[in-house]
Amino acid sequence: MFDLRRWTICKVLAVFLCLIFVMEAHALAAQQAAAAAEQQRAQFNASRAAYFGGNYQEAKGSLEKLIGELENLQGLDTFKGETYLLAGATYEKLDQLGMSVKYYCRAKKILGEGKTIEGLDLKKLKYYKADCEAIAAILDLGVSGQSDELVARYNQAKIGYFAGAYEASKAVLESLITSLGAIDGRDTFKGQVYLLAGAVYEVLNFRELAIKYYCRAKAILGEGMTIEGLKLEKLKWYKEPCGGAAVAGSAARTVGRRKSWFGSVFGVILGLAIIGGVVWYLFFSKNAPLGKKGTYTKITFRLDVTYRGFNSTGHRSFKIGNEVKNDEDFIYTQGISSDEPCASSTKVETYSYTYTVTGTSVPMRQEWTNWDYLNFGPGENWKKLCGDYTISIESYEYEGGKDPGSPSATGLEQLQMNSSSDCVEVTQRIHNCAMDATVTFSAPSGVRGVSAASVSVAKKR
Repeated sequence: MFDLRRWTICKVLAVFLCLIFVMEAHALAAQQAAAAAEQQRAQFNASRAAYFGGNYQEAKGSLEKLIGELENLQGLDTFKGETYLLAGATYEKLDQLGMSVKYYCRAKKILGEGKTIEGLDLKKLKYYKADCEAIAAILDLGVSGQSDELVARYNQAKIGYFAGAYEASKAVLESLITSLGAIDGRDTFKGQVYLLAGAVYEVLNFRELAIKYYCRAKAILGEGMTIEGLKLEKLKWYKEPCGGAAVAGSAARTVGRRKSWFGSVFGVILGLAIIGGVVWYLFFSKNAPLGKKGTYTKITFRLDVTYRGFNSTGHRSFKIGNEVKNDEDFIYTQGISSDEPCASSTKVETYSYTYTVTGTSVPMRQEWTNWDYLNFGPGENWKKLCGDYTISIESYEYEGGKDPGSPSATGLEQLQMNSSSDCVEVTQRIHNCAMDATVTFSAPSGVRGVSAASVSVAKKR
C-alpha cells in the first residue's frame, strides 16, 4: 500500500543529497581554480625570476605557455596585464620588436599607462612608449598576419616608427624601397612607403632624404594625404618645396620683309648643314640613335644583401667571382612555430658590396654551413633562413658602337634555395646548404638597372 509519509521523506532526502553533491562539486571546482591560480602565479614568478636573471629565452617559453592558458580564462585582468607587460619586456630583450610592442599595448590597455610590476623600470624599456592607437590595426591583425610580404615589411617598419625604433624601421624601409624599385604599379602603396620613409628620415635628422621621400609621396598621394596614425602637422619638413621649374613657352614673330639674294643662298647652305648634322647624329655620332649598339667591356655594380632568420645558428659565406665578400658566423634568437614570412623577423643584417666585372657575366655563391637549430625541444621544431639580394648598376664602359644603356642583370633568382637539392643533411639537426648563380648583364629592353631576388628556406624536425 502506498505510504505518502515514507514517499515524502525519501523525496526530501533525495533533494538534500543533491544539494550536498552540488555543494561538494562547487567546493571542488573552487579548490581546483585556486590550485590553478596558484600554479599560474608560481609560473609568473618563475618567468620574472628568469627575466631578471638574464635567461630571456627561458622566460619567453614560460610566458608563452602562461599566456596561452590565460587567453581561455575569464577575469584575472590585472594578472593578465602584468603577464603581458613582462612578456613585452622579455621580447624586447630578445630584440623581437613586433611581439614586444604587441604585449606592451595589451598591458597598457588593461593596467593603464605607466603601471608596472615590482622591479621593472618602464623608463629603461625602449618600446614601451609605442603609439598603440596608431598601430592598433596591425596588432589586431597580428604581427605576422599579412600574406603579402611587401605589406608585412611595411607594417614592420610602421611598428618600428611608432615604437621609437627608428634605426630598425629605416633598415626595413630601405630594403623595401629597393624591392619596390623592381616592381611596376602599386603606386598608392609606394606613396605610403615613401611618406613613412620621409618621417623616419626626419626624426633621424636626414633633412635632404626626408624631403626627397616626402616629395615622392606627395607626387603619388597628393598634398595633405597621410597614413593612419601619422600627423602631417607634426612633420616640420613635409611642407618644404619640392622644386621643379615650369617651362615657359616663348614665341617669336617675324616681321615681313623682302629677302635678299645673299639671304637665300645662306638659307640653302644652312639647310644643308642642318640635314648633314642630323644624318651624322642619327648614324655616325657616339650615341647615334640609328647606329649599332656597342658591347660592354667593364661593368661596376653594387650588390645589397639583407639577411634574416629564425631559431638558427651556423656559418655563412658569400662569394662574387673569386672574391669572398662575407665570411662570418650567424645567430638568430627569434623563435618560430611554423613557416612564418621573412618580414616578421626582427633581426635585419644588411651589407653592400661593389664589384667590377670585365665582360658580361659573373658567378656568385651563397653558402650556409653547420646550420643548426638554436633551440630544440620535444615536439615539432622549426628553423628558417632568409636573404634578399639586389643589384644596382654603378657604372659601365663599352666599345664598338653607341651607348647600349645601363645594363640589365638576370640570373640572380638562381640563388633561390631549394631545401631538397641545395641542402645536405649532416645530422638530424644540422644542414649544409649552397646555391650558385651566374649573373649575366645585357642591354636593357626597357628602363631598368635594378635586379632583385628574395630567397628563403625553412626546416622542421
